[in-house]
Amino acid sequence: MAKHISTVEGLFGEKLHYENGVKVGESWPGLFGGSWNHYDADGNYTGESMPGVIADQVHYDAQGNHAGYTMRGVLLHHTCMDDGTGGETIDTLLGSKSVFDFDPFE
Repeated sequence: MAKHISTVEGLFGEKLHYENGVKVGESWPGLFGGSWNHYDADGNYTGESMPGVIADQVHYDAQGNHAGYTMRGVLLHHTCMDDGTGGETIDTLLGSKSVFDFDPFE
């Protein structure tokens, strides 16, 4: 089943992530330009994303292991994770909408 995630900007520059109207996590800007720290709905640290050399964002899990990457397009962003999952994100006027439901390595 596809995960449909909506992301909206918070009051303090953070990004709030929702699935079917229920908060599933949030991301906060990191100390270095373009980096983000990610947390689940309970506030547990789940990893970070940093600007890459080839990919626009390189994702790491909570232990610092490489977890995937995101390539940014004009309107559509494509994410491939090392666990075989992936998705696409479309920017909208109210935030962004993501659909994660396919195996990008097939």
